[in-house]
Amino acid sequence: MAYRYLGNKSRLVDIIVAAVRDLLPAAGTVADPMCGTATVATALARAGFDVTAGDELSFPVLHARVRLLLDEIPAFAALGGYDAVQIELNALAPRRGLFHREYSDEGAPRTGCRPRAYFTGENAGRIDAIRATIRGWSARGLLAAAERDLLLHDLILAVNRVANIAGTYGYYRSSWNRSARDPLRLQPTAPAPRGGAHRVVHGRVEDTAAGLGVDVLYLDPPYTKRQYAGQYHVLETLAVDDDPEPVGEGGLRDWYGQYSAFCSKRMVRAAFRTVLENAAAPTILLSYSEDALIPPADMLALLSEFGEVERRELPVGRFRSNGGRPGHVTEHLYVLDARRAPAVRARGGHPASARGSGRPLTA
Repeated sequence: MAYRYLGNKSRLVDIIVAAVRDLLPAAGTVADPMCGTATVATALARAGFDVTAGDELSFPVLHARVRLLLDEIPAFAALGGYDAVQIELNALAPRRGLFHREYSDEGAPRTGCRPRAYFTGENAGRIDAIRATIRGWSARGLLAAAERDLLLHDLILAVNRVANIAGTYGYYRSSWNRSARDPLRLQPTAPAPRGGAHRVVHGRVEDTAAGLGVDVLYLDPPYTKRQYAGQYHVLETLAVDDDPEPVGEGGLRDWYGQYSAFCSKRMVRAAFRTVLENAAAPTILLSYSEDALIPPADMLALLSEFGEVERRELPVGRFRSNGGRPGHVTEHLYVLDARRAPAVRARGGHPASARGSGRPLTA
């Protein structure tokens, strides 16, 4: 992926895949219903597992469809092929649309606030031109669904390369970063044959978990109070391909319908219980930080209500945005054997003891 993502597991992906292999030595089925950029889901597919990926937000689902379901680049037969389409989109003259008005240094937001310098005026105009052209092609029946997905995927990656942000889209930088002044340019996605029977679902994990029916359920929930729908509102607008009315100094779209209980200290435990009660999987693998809303000891106790738990530890670099704290943070990898759910739980007794030795993993 071409952008940093809160909680991205690119540094841990090999360890997560190895942990799944330990649980499923032969090929099996794995679900990643909070897939983010689909980094882990793609790695699991390449490792030979049948993968179901999903998310509540639209742009992760878009990435997952491209990365998991496209074994080869679509033909784009009605438009002369993929290379010709990329050349045409990159040659478009800038237009003044939503992005130029609401998200560029040359804009005049409808709320009357100062210009939001997420992009240069030139690049925002290019985004508007590319969006309008993709819409026109779709309206005329010149793009199949997979072709449209691929072009929007390419556009999101191109946008991230020139966005004037410090890590997320919660707000723009006060001064231009170097890459923000580069011209926006689509780059082709390379085909990545991976085989297998993969699926992509769209929805809250609290709703989708019951229907997944896999051998291993991998959970990678948010850690902090920062709501992903707000932090990545620009990408959601690109994936949904709509024209919202941005509000506030940061120009956020109306994201409250996508509020995640996993980012609420008051609601997070109930959200976990809903998923664990509904999960259609004998084994659950959970990645969760020591900095998360639920402390490690509490998480161990919560998971132990649903089966036998083993906890492993791995020090990783801390996500830094807007000058955040440097250093390392311990990532906890919990393995829950739901087949060994304590019978006393149904009678309101104490849960079985957990294996919480916290043995370290090596990168």
